Amino acid sequence: MAGTAVKKKAKKQAYKVDVKSWNGQENLLVIDVSAVMRSNFISMHQEFGANFGARREPMTYEVNGEIVNTSAIYGLMRLFQKYKSVETDYIFCFDTPNNMLKAIDKNYKAGRVKMDNEYFDQVNTVYKILQEAGYTVLAKDGFEADHMVVEAVNQNKRLYDNIGVVTNDRDLSHLVGDNTYWLHPLVKESDISFDTYVEALECPYNSILLKKCMVGDKSDKIVGIFRFGEVAFQKFLKEEHLVAEDCEVLRPIRGHEREIILQAETLSDDKKGQALHALDLILPLPVQIDARANREINKLFMVSALKRYGMSSLLTLFQS
Repeated sequence: MAGTAVKKKAKKQAYKVDVKSWNGQENLLVIDVSAVMRSNFISMHQEFGANFGARREPMTYEVNGEIVNTSAIYGLMRLFQKYKSVETDYIFCFDTPNNMLKAIDKNYKAGRVKMDNEYFDQVNTVYKILQEAGYTVLAKDGFEADHMVVEAVNQNKRLYDNIGVVTNDRDLSHLVGDNTYWLHPLVKESDISFDTYVEALECPYNSILLKKCMVGDKSDKIVGIFRFGEVAFQKFLKEEHLVAEDCEVLRPIRGHEREIILQAETLSDDKKGQALHALDLILPLPVQIDARANREINKLFMVSALKRYGMSSLLTLFQS
């Protein structure tokens, strides 16, 4: 009807884990650095008309006589401000293509890595700052950050009362447990806890990787089984007696995906092959690292680094 206003559907309020309630306990935050920095990166070289004509200006600062982009650096560093209300250890996990670490060390001068890339200059600079300040930084040539995150959680989950994984990678939600939480780096996006897992991911507890290798995931270009959708996946779980009608998990799924696929009576050999191929693409690779969090942090160095990049609003976090 003409003149009738159309009401917009109210967006559901984001669920956020109450991290403040962790006070008085042993806590660890495992940071997926790429997830945080890419969420905050704004290019200095945006095409005209990007974002429908609205241009977002990145944070910049003069370093060694040159104006540099600091938007992604600030996005990561302000995590210390976001979580200042709770005492916690930190572990930072980095994506590291082959030979990237050697390039970082070779190019590092005066606290800044210059590698002729507006985003990666910031990532690699942060790597060196955190490393020199004494934080545990996990990186290994040829491995992605999620491999480091998984290993960090596995090594520490019995040592801490609470572990928060700061990331936007839902594949890492398989780490969620009674003391492990998936924390989205953006305020307006929901976190995931053991209690909200099913609603957030629309699949039974700890079945996200099985779902992804069977149904596929367009965002990660994972194909999965041909013409095998959400309905087929839910049916598969029940027919294979993995979950009950009320979605209660009847037997372990995470860590048993390959066995479940191979022994499935309701999948043809061809479908099993498609699912196994996808599974090989998404399973985290085992990596040999020492993922213990270091508590001896050089706060004076952090103050110096923040000053160098004009982040005066964060200085008090390290001056106490």
